[in-house]
Amino acid sequence: HLEAVHFIRSLTGFPQDAPIHSFFRTLCHSPEFMIAFTRLGLEAVGRACALPPRERELVILRTGWLCDAPYLWGEHVATGRLVGLAEEEIARIAEGSAAPGWSERDRALLRAVEELHHDKTIGEATWALLARHLDARQLVELPLVSGHYHMSALLQNALRFAPNRDRHGALIGGEYPE
Repeated sequence: HLEAVHFIRSLTGFPQDAPIHSFFRTLCHSPEFMIAFTRLGLEAVGRACALPPRERELVILRTGWLCDAPYLWGEHVATGRLVGLAEEEIARIAEGSAAPGWSERDRALLRAVEELHHDKTIGEATWALLARHLDARQLVELPLVSGHYHMSALLQNALRFAPNRDRHGALIGGEYPE
């Protein structure tokens, strides 16, 4: 467990004297999986990801909404705001790709997430639309990001993690719980 805790602290810069967040503390029960899971998650939201941050958060939030994942949703509402998602866009994510007001590119990203969730693949028409807007690397990373956060949602829901943030992205209790 200790190796996994040190790994999290070194990757995230989490203070040595602060308690590890309950999500990571729980994952430390399986240190090898936690390290691999965390590395993939950091790549999915880090500089390595070819999807622009705003679009990445569209993908993550739609995935979280479809998976009924309050923990993931609350965290990424806050992140979405930081990367430029407007309040009305965050509200529209719940309606999905059919909601009015999306650009063609945003609609295609949201539709891809919906198809992955419901059909376990992306349909030909959506791929063709995505191919007009995304390069080859982004086309590969889109299902990787959505898939990672689908797995995250399932894990958080199965382990019954209480959300740290409300559905508007505000911290519950004013600080992260231990």
